Amino acid sequence: MNPVYRIAVAPEAIAVECWPGWEAFDAALPGRAPGGADLAYAAGPVAEFEPASVGLHELQHIHVNNGRMADVDAFLAGDLAAWERAGATALGAFTVVHGSDIPACLVLLRWPSLQAALDGQIAFESDGAVRDARSSARKRRNQAPIRTSVRLFRPRLTFTAIAGP
Repeated sequence: MNPVYRIAVAPEAIAVECWPGWEAFDAALPGRAPGGADLAYAAGPVAEFEPASVGLHELQHIHVNNGRMADVDAFLAGDLAAWERAGATALGAFTVVHGSDIPACLVLLRWPSLQAALDGQIAFESDGAVRDARSSARKRRNQAPIRTSVRLFRPRLTFTAIAGP
């Protein structure tokens, strides 16, 4: 059974809620998220969330071209490693299974500061492994797998684990 994550962005925080599976989600339906939300599965290991973590939290919403999710899934582990080399703490990557714009995935990072996030973006874009993976995927199908990405920053991260039935 896959845990189900609801990830939402509120004005002051990124809110992550986790149910052990769909049965638990259906038994304890959440209220409306303040700014909309995506439901997702973890696309790999998810870090232990620290409720009082210091720093700046980033949620990347990566919009994927139709039919290219497998390519993007293949990038995610390497991307998280590249973000860590660039100075972030990688908290997890998620495949959106229900949301307003799918196919999509989410990447959740923590940075020491906004300047570190800016420097990290430059380092990420300069990373040879990242560039090679994107180039190879683009050349294979004559189309980039990623349509667009949106980066949202919040000072806080909240995490709520919801018990099963």
